[in-house]
Amino acid sequence: AGLADPPVKADSAVTSAAQVSSAPAGSADPPVKADSAVTSAAQVSSAPAGSADPPVAPDLPVASVAGEVPWAPRAASSVGATGRRGVYDSLRRRIVTLELAPGAALSENELAVTLGVSRTPVREALILLADEGLVRVFPKVGSFVSRVDLQAVEDAQFLRESVELAALGDIPRQPDPAIVERILANLDAQDRADIEAEEFMALDEAFHRDLLGLSGHANVWATVEAAKAQLDRARRLGLSLEPDALARFASEHRAIFGAIMAPDRAAARRLLRAHLRAVFNDIAQVRAVSPELFAGDPSTAPVRRSVAVWE
Repeated sequence: AGLADPPVKADSAVTSAAQVSSAPAGSADPPVKADSAVTSAAQVSSAPAGSADPPVAPDLPVASVAGEVPWAPRAASSVGATGRRGVYDSLRRRIVTLELAPGAALSENELAVTLGVSRTPVREALILLADEGLVRVFPKVGSFVSRVDLQAVEDAQFLRESVELAALGDIPRQPDPAIVERILANLDAQDRADIEAEEFMALDEAFHRDLLGLSGHANVWATVEAAKAQLDRARRLGLSLEPDALARFASEHRAIFGAIMAPDRAAARRLLRAHLRAVFNDIAQVRAVSPELFAGDPSTAPVRRSVAVWE
């Protein structure tokens, strides 16, 4: 009795929202280190960098969104590789599939333990992801999964639509039968009643890659894929609001392929353009429900706090 409650160490555990302190700057609790632990969204406030320890704001990144989406994949316990590339691939996949949600705090220590590697490849991977716009690093605060950047989504959509529509004009009247057979098998797999969302998304990727293959431009898909990480996150967010989205996409795929094989290239262009632009309607719906998942004022920065608790 009479002893002051000691502050929790920065790397001790994931700090819960209930532990967030609203104490003003200058209180006894020291700031949490930037790479301490994965902090919940309730601990992050959108205050300008350098501001004096404001109260937690309500419009915060929802780091728990993956838990609210039934198809969110589980975390991998190990990347199976100790190199920077293996860590980068694992973290990028988890960000794009929303396993690591927009606004989620990232800890080098926690990620290193989860992935079974040292902190060095984690740090290097976070730098690469920051260059790609999937991670934001705030000096003296920490690293966070970036919120969805609408301009990056629009840019990726423009690139993808331009490439895929242009490729339709190069598809011969008698397309490669091997690719045609592969697409038909893909479409049948998409129609399965028990298909999971991530399995469907993989089939979706293969379908669009094979459409480029019909035109002889399959190698261009790598360029499209590298540019559309923000677009893919937006598409997955849209799936959470429409229970029948997968069936709708599968139907649109069949219509597009049917027009290609007719061949009715004008109809194929119209259908493919509408299919690719549907993401903008999905984004509008998601923003109406969860605006905190999307990038806002670039001048704001998150603030972390630590509090004293009984062990």
